[in-house]
Amino acid sequence: MAHVLILYATQEGQTRSIAEFIGDILKDEGHTAEVDSVDTPKTLGSFDAVMIGASIHIGHYPQSLRDFIKKHIKRLNAMPSAFFSVCLTASKTDEEHRALAQNYLDGLFNESDWKPDLSTSFAGALKFTQYGFFKTQLMKAIAKREHLQVDSKHDYSYTSWEKVMRFAMKFVQLLKKPAAPSQAEAKLNASL
Repeated sequence: MAHVLILYATQEGQTRSIAEFIGDILKDEGHTAEVDSVDTPKTLGSFDAVMIGASIHIGHYPQSLRDFIKKHIKRLNAMPSAFFSVCLTASKTDEEHRALAQNYLDGLFNESDWKPDLSTSFAGALKFTQYGFFKTQLMKAIAKREHLQVDSKHDYSYTSWEKVMRFAMKFVQLLKKPAAPSQAEAKLNASL
């Protein structure tokens, strides 16, 4: 079974919760999974696969995520990998919102040249009880515009845990595929 690293970049904790949920699924399927913040220094050498999740805030992924991908791009593209984005945009299923969520993914992958085997966007959460005054006002305005709950005395999760489970199981299937031979192995096999 595979030894998997699951990294997350989060502000209020929803992305971490999703990463931990996926880690539990991978463990239930017989893999080992280490779940940690993208801000914790890591080397990828001891892992068979990696999954990264990050939240979108004001249209951008955290700089720490982009720095990690840039630093590890060769290894990320050489091993089974997946990425999930967490944003309120994904709470809506109409074409306009799906396209915007996909644009966030495409922008990150084009900027970094990362080509993960799987990627998706999950709906995030409104954690009003964790926000300061100004962020509460901003998030209430966004929520109102998107026709979401705006009672700032409560937190709201829009994450479809069923969708998260399906994504995790796709990753499990990816881990079952035999690894492509390296160029040296391919040359050796071709000469036999």
